Amino acid sequence: MSKVSVIVPIYNSEKTINRCVESIINQTYKDIEILLINDGSIDNTLNILNDYANKDKRIVVINKKNEGVSKTKNLGIKKAKSEFIMFVDSDDYIDKEAIKKLVLLQKKDNLDIIKFHYNNYVDDKLYNTELKYPNYCVLDNEKKIKEFKNKFLSGEIPGYMQLLFIRKSSLGNLLIDDKINFLEDLTFYLDLLDKNIKIGILNERLYNYVNNKNGITFSLSTDKVVNRLNNILLYYKHTTLLNFDKEQRQLIYNSCSYLIIHSLFELYRVSFKNKKLIKKYLKDDEIISIITNANCDKLDRFTKRIVKNYNNLLIVFFYLFITKIYICIKERMWLYVYCVYTYL
Repeated sequence: MSKVSVIVPIYNSEKTINRCVESIINQTYKDIEILLINDGSIDNTLNILNDYANKDKRIVVINKKNEGVSKTKNLGIKKAKSEFIMFVDSDDYIDKEAIKKLVLLQKKDNLDIIKFHYNNYVDDKLYNTELKYPNYCVLDNEKKIKEFKNKFLSGEIPGYMQLLFIRKSSLGNLLIDDKINFLEDLTFYLDLLDKNIKIGILNERLYNYVNNKNGITFSLSTDKVVNRLNNILLYYKHTTLLNFDKEQRQLIYNSCSYLIIHSLFELYRVSFKNKKLIKKYLKDDEIISIITNANCDKLDRFTKRIVKNYNNLLIVFFYLFITKIYICIKERMWLYVYCVYTYL
């Protein structure tokens, strides 16, 4: 039995899957199982996966109908045969020494979970965030665990499942909530932190997270933003089932308010015709409960303005309109500067 199972959920990734898989099969640590799970791709992805499986006996290809990333990851958790599991998205790739470093660290301190860090690439440009912890620490008491949870709830620490190295037995029966397809990683994290486990924080960038502004992550539509809003409410309902103190509840109100208000702005940005939809959300009892409990002193200026005036739609739409115009001017200004620079 391999020591580590690497789970890769894949959908229509023919352009990026080679880099992803190569980064895994070329790890300096070789005792791994590689689960490549094709979630009903309709491009050439499956053929590429089968080619890899024919060349490397560590690779297991699982082909299934399209059900979304949460169910695909859950299938990977169930199928993994190793003592430890980790996830890599098909657009991304990992450092050549990543698994070796994680295995050695786990053995040294007998950890159940290791949270590590990442490089953030947007259109091949690196945009790294500040590290929030020392290079390495173990959360071995309630005070440290609470501090970590608070940073996580406030958004200071990213909640990506891909940044976790997990002892599979520590999960018990825990799976991802597959009713949620936005913020599903956060719900999994919170469920995990509720368990009695030993966590190590390694602030080394072992994962490379890749975004393309022309890709799915950055594209906007009314349906996508509505789905995001509905999932924010599902995430909030999930948090009500967990044990948080007053300070942590406040962080949840703040973060959900931020996500809701910025999603409402995205609805307005997609189309002025979404005004009725925005009004509907601003009259929703659950949303009102969330934003009225937010601490405005901890919100950004835009979110604060909307939260304070949520029941005055005239003011709300004035701020939405002004912000949309400002962003349009800003984007066009950068285009103008770029064109002038190119011409000169």
